[in-house]
Amino acid sequence: MSNYIFIVANDAAQPTVHGWLEKHRSTVGAPENEVRSQAVAPGISLTIVSHDLGNSLDVSSATFFKGHMIDERTGSVVFGLTGWKAYAAKHLIAPAAYGGQFLRARWDQRNVTFTRDAFGMLPLVHTQGNGYVAVSDSMLALTDLRQHMGDRITPHEEVLLSRALLAVYGGQQLSPDTYVEQIKFVPARQTLRVSLGQTPAATASGGAMDGLHLNSGETYRDALRTSAENIARTMATFMELGDWKPALSFSGGYDSRVPLAGAIAAGIAGDMQINTQNTQPHHADDFAVATLVAERFGLTLNGRSTAGRLSDRTYKATPLMMWGLADLGMYDYMTRPKSVRNPIKHINLTGMGGEVTRGNYGWRSWPAIVEAFTNPHPAVAAALYEQGVSGLKAVGADPTIRRASELHYGNYRFALHGGTGRPLQMLGFAPLLQNKLVALAHSAKNELPYPTSYQPSIVNDVCIALNPELAAMPYDKGKPGRATKDLSPAYIEGRLKVLGGPIDASNLSPYAVFGTPDDVPAGPPEFMLNIARTRGLDRPMNNATVLEMGAKGVDLLESEPLRSIYARIYANGKWRLEEKRFSLIGAGKDSPVKGVVLQTLFGS
Repeated sequence: MSNYIFIVANDAAQPTVHGWLEKHRSTVGAPENEVRSQAVAPGISLTIVSHDLGNSLDVSSATFFKGHMIDERTGSVVFGLTGWKAYAAKHLIAPAAYGGQFLRARWDQRNVTFTRDAFGMLPLVHTQGNGYVAVSDSMLALTDLRQHMGDRITPHEEVLLSRALLAVYGGQQLSPDTYVEQIKFVPARQTLRVSLGQTPAATASGGAMDGLHLNSGETYRDALRTSAENIARTMATFMELGDWKPALSFSGGYDSRVPLAGAIAAGIAGDMQINTQNTQPHHADDFAVATLVAERFGLTLNGRSTAGRLSDRTYKATPLMMWGLADLGMYDYMTRPKSVRNPIKHINLTGMGGEVTRGNYGWRSWPAIVEAFTNPHPAVAAALYEQGVSGLKAVGADPTIRRASELHYGNYRFALHGGTGRPLQMLGFAPLLQNKLVALAHSAKNELPYPTSYQPSIVNDVCIALNPELAAMPYDKGKPGRATKDLSPAYIEGRLKVLGGPIDASNLSPYAVFGTPDDVPAGPPEFMLNIARTRGLDRPMNNATVLEMGAKGVDLLESEPLRSIYARIYANGKWRLEEKRFSLIGAGKDSPVKGVVLQTLFGS
């Protein structure tokens, strides 16, 4: 699991910090190897909490590395600390936009510096108290630490108002501000640095597009073909991982077709697990399209996996505990109903990343987003405006430009919504998430700028370049009233001429692999599970639990209009669950969850 905690503390704060560590280390017997403290500067200690810490921490080089990393520049894939050390011995570690899903921390006697993948697929939140700074991917952990340290945990009223909007814009972080005034969120492409003075302090820095750029003189065709080749190389690499096998979640849409096109180009599609849902009536369209594609290219849908089997440690956790540790306070949806990972050695692949390239919020200014809502509560609209503007300015972006919406999406919602498998294992790959494609989308060289609805975009061009026949096959019908997604033969032929013909992947080599997926620790530390238990999350994730906790959360609010606004949100959630009988699990089900967030963060 991604959960981690770093605590920098001076001599005065250390005894209280150690009391908190001992409290959660002894509750259910968290292993000693999950927690390590060491002096890093005169009068300053650094404590790190993470599962299987020895496989992520290298004391000799003052480095922590967890997850997997992709370096497009050198053609490398890195797994875990073992892979990182081998990679670092061969390549210069330069400031760059690395792909993947990882956290790297390094320290000297002056600072602890935290860096991640270019799209922030691993959350980074931090808090500061008297004599300490704590950094984690869990707001729940930081809230619990603050409570133990005797520090304030204050509801951020503007954030609460902005998050009261029941739409995707209000469903997750809008800025570095969080529900708790004293806890801050680090946007995707920012670096966090903690100074090691007697008064430790945290500073985040970085811009919305840092590291994402085209080379001098690089054309649209050049950038697109390079990215398409990288996708094919990435797919080929997945067949170099022993008994770990790629498993693609395939639908009838545009995005998941791109990694499949890359797999076909690389000649590995027939050996890949391809899964398409067909359990609900609304899956029928996707499944019909997927079946056509599979028949044409001789592929098997939902077949028996040839991957190896995992032998994970066992631990006791509920899905509510896992959600509380991973998403609570940052992402207001319960979309991860599992508490243990699948025992099959799958490298999980999705089409995630297409939205960052073709856009998700409609290519418009932040004021235009707020103005588009019909009769929102004035206080909610004002807070949404201020938080969105604040979030964009924090990453150096102009809220009034047309690209503002997508810069906001890429720095805040995308990773929280699409952190594939993060709570269970850090091995979720999104081959379409290419740095150069995102740079191209935001550049003046983009030949298909500002696409909306089902208009052709860079994503389609990548698929056409990799496999024009696959790009020409039917797509799902999409939303009623919108134009067809299907691409005409004439359109594809025209784009192929512009792109210089289809990619020839026969001479492309897989990426160099450093380490193996087995080198990436998975599953939550017992220490963190103990935090979730003490915060009352050792319960079933069901309607009764959510409604009970949500009612208590709303009761914590005293000021108006917050209380009445959240009372209406709670009533909406109750109606959805009890009258409409909607599922609690899902990306569009935030109203039942809001009160649970309040109760867990601010309740006694």
